[in-house]
Amino acid sequence: MKTLIILIFVFLSSFTFAQSNLFNQHVSVKREGQRIFLQGKDCKVLDSEAMALANWTRSIKEHAPRLSCVCNRGVCKKEITVTVPDFVEAYQFKHVTTDGPNCWNATLVAAKIVPQVRYTSDFEMNFWMHSPLCKERKAGEALQPGDIIAIRNSEHNEVHGFVHISDNLSFSKNGYDKRIPYSLQDPNVVFDTYDVPKNCRRANGRPKGCSAYAIYYSCMSMEEYLKKNPIKEEVTQAAYKHMQDAECKISEAVLSGKGSDELKTLIHATLDIIGEFAYDTLMTGKYSPEDKVIWQALVHKSKSLKDQLSLM
Repeated sequence: MKTLIILIFVFLSSFTFAQSNLFNQHVSVKREGQRIFLQGKDCKVLDSEAMALANWTRSIKEHAPRLSCVCNRGVCKKEITVTVPDFVEAYQFKHVTTDGPNCWNATLVAAKIVPQVRYTSDFEMNFWMHSPLCKERKAGEALQPGDIIAIRNSEHNEVHGFVHISDNLSFSKNGYDKRIPYSLQDPNVVFDTYDVPKNCRRANGRPKGCSAYAIYYSCMSMEEYLKKNPIKEEVTQAAYKHMQDAECKISEAVLSGKGSDELKTLIHATLDIIGEFAYDTLMTGKYSPEDKVIWQALVHKSKSLKDQLSLM
């Protein structure tokens, strides 16, 4: 948390929120009302980027129709409003009303691992990357649109997370400050923001000699995981549902900017109960082995959500 706050201050001091700062000379993203466009000088480049976005969208089981590219006086535009995932369509260049929702949450929501917009801790992010839902991409393995990029420091702590789309595009929210928008952006802008050396931008395991480095992961959604690994016990299902309800209430408060002290107190108490019960369950080993990842997730979620409450 302390590392993240320092990074946010550094980032805010250098970032003017100008959309042009987020992109390279080959492709940029524009929003006109509710419509989102790729813009550049070459339709071949824009078509390629749109295809990468469509592949990401289809990978999370959403529909992605193709639209045409049009050039006028040396400027080419291709609409991608219905090509990008629903989450990107809703949040591109948008801000939330409350501090908290951050890079790790944007990444996990975009991957449909967690369902709601809220603060996500570095510990929770690390947990998911090492859970059965995610698998590290091996050296030389082909990357796919929608892969998760985890930036870590030399001590192997989580620093930032975002979504890989192509060499020109990624999806990121660079911090938990409400003034920082969600955005498609050049991945190299993100790497530069977090001081990742060029030779450390695709690493494996725990590389030596990198002050910061990036690991790529292929992940399945929580829905896909639960279809393959249904929750076995009723008590696990009940705890999972109660956590989902609490997460939904907190997200509603985050997005509306409205959350009474009474509501926050009630939810905090609920999170204490679920978190402690999940921790005790893991410590005593009184659970079905298939449900272990759910109990672990409940422990991490309870802590992240309590952090969110403290930011409201």
